[in-house]
Amino acid sequence: MTVYACFLSFLVSFLGFALVLVVDLFTDFYQIEVLCQSPNHKRGAILRGIFLLVVVLPLYFMGWTFCLVYLSTLCLLFFLLFDLFLNRLRQRDWFYIGQSEDKEEDALTDRALERIFGKRPHVAFYAKILLFCISVFVLCLLWPH
Repeated sequence: MTVYACFLSFLVSFLGFALVLVVDLFTDFYQIEVLCQSPNHKRGAILRGIFLLVVVLPLYFMGWTFCLVYLSTLCLLFFLLFDLFLNRLRQRDWFYIGQSEDKEEDALTDRALERIFGKRPHVAFYAKILLFCISVFVLCLLWPH
């Protein structure tokens, strides 16, 4: 595999990731702010997972272990960026964790973060960054030489 082919594979993968992120951001923003509805989090997670899996496919030549770690790294990055950008679009604090009157409407991740970190959402943000950095480090270790 040439360096050029590797670069193109990562470029296609990154552009696909950015597309999934932007589409998911604006569909959730539209449902929350314009339609005043709670997004269907389960359906969104399934679709997001399928699309992120497709984004990893151009890198199959790197090996399955690398692809799985790369997928987990993309999921962590998605989790981090999605929350940040959605909060900014909604003119909320960077560290805001979505909460509704009916806890069942909240995303599973929001409920888990609230349960773990309580009233300290900035700690959840830094924990996500730490997990992302660890994932990138493992990805670097798995890079084929």
